[in-house]
Amino acid sequence: CGPLTTALKIPAGGRWSRLSGEMVILLALGSAVLYALAAVLQFNAVNRVGQEWSLHVRFLAALAHNRKFLAGGALELAGGVGQFFALKYGAVDTVLPILACGFPLSIAINYKWNDEAMPLMESVAIVVASASVAGFLLVRPPGIGTSESYQALAFGTVASMSVGLAAVSIARPLLARFNVAKSVVGACLLGYVAVLERAVGVQWSRRGTAVVVTSWELYALLAVGGLALVVVQSSLQDRVFRSAIALVAVVEPISAVGFAAAIFNEPVFGSDHRLAAIFVSAAIVSLAYLAFRERSAGSRCG
Repeated sequence: CGPLTTALKIPAGGRWSRLSGEMVILLALGSAVLYALAAVLQFNAVNRVGQEWSLHVRFLAALAHNRKFLAGGALELAGGVGQFFALKYGAVDTVLPILACGFPLSIAINYKWNDEAMPLMESVAIVVASASVAGFLLVRPPGIGTSESYQALAFGTVASMSVGLAAVSIARPLLARFNVAKSVVGACLLGYVAVLERAVGVQWSRRGTAVVVTSWELYALLAVGGLALVVVQSSLQDRVFRSAIALVAVVEPISAVGFAAAIFNEPVFGSDHRLAAIFVSAAIVSLAYLAFRERSAGSRCG
């Protein structure tokens, strides 16, 4: 398979090295904005689809005639392309903090879209959650691991596809009762998608386009990405936008860090374990508050 965990950076020195660093940041920023816009459009589209389509592969087909969803899908695809190339040339600890800071933007856009005022404490919780995830990623050691594990990548791919297929088949009735579980499963699948993106990016850098097109990693990326899309979009049904997006946005990068630790031999925490634990705790507390607010709002409406 070849080395899968060589750092995704252009050799140091020279004009191209400087351009590549700037390109990674710009690509990540562009992807964050595109994802934010896509999330708003897709959320407003999926809630017009009946619950009977939730967690069905045909769920996407039911949305195929919705212009908002199609526009959101196009923006998400463009964001995914930007994320892929950002991960191709830059490390996870550079790209994911920028992407994690994008979800407050999506929430602000959604409030503006619906001409609503954002509650102060919920705004604070959203910013704290976003900043905590970014801080957790930034305090990790720079770069990525140097030892590969082809077996771990293959095992993880089989496991993630099994979880995704179970979510849209035998586990559907159980997940339908717990919407939070759908969000967590979808976010974890997206976290593994980031790992596969890096694996494909490394192959592309080292062996060229022809090898990538014939590699199983590319098609695993498409399969896991498709399953993740179904699960995540289903989790947005009948949920308050801020908590649904926040849960996915926080769990996705944290799960990606865990998968990268297992597959690419990366450390989960940096030298300052206490600071990392504080960041994770702050993100969890912020999400718990948003979930509590969502539940309270639902009780008042009922």
